[in-house]
Amino acid sequence: MVESQLVTVPVNVSETPTPHALASNKDFLMDKMCQVLTTLFANVNAVQIQAFVIQLGTHAEDWQGFKVTLRDLLIATKIFAANDDGLYAEEMKVSIRKSD
Repeated sequence: MVESQLVTVPVNVSETPTPHALASNKDFLMDKMCQVLTTLFANVNAVQIQAFVIQLGTHAEDWQGFKVTLRDLLIATKIFAANDDGLYAEEMKVSIRKSD
């Protein structure tokens, strides 16, 4: 909704009625997401988080790209091991179907 300019007034999540000072609502939301994710995932550096947030915006309407981006963050957080087959299950199924 923010990307398509459906929200025309400044988004504000603070208790003060002043609008944010960033160039757009998209910039505000991306900045806020980076702040929250940096706090939640202290073991992931800020550059990785910024890249993740940008990729989420890029793949907002592309479900496959969105899932890959999310999976990459989960692997980066080391919550899941990179060799966890569950993270690659769908890709494995597609690969098997193509080889048949």
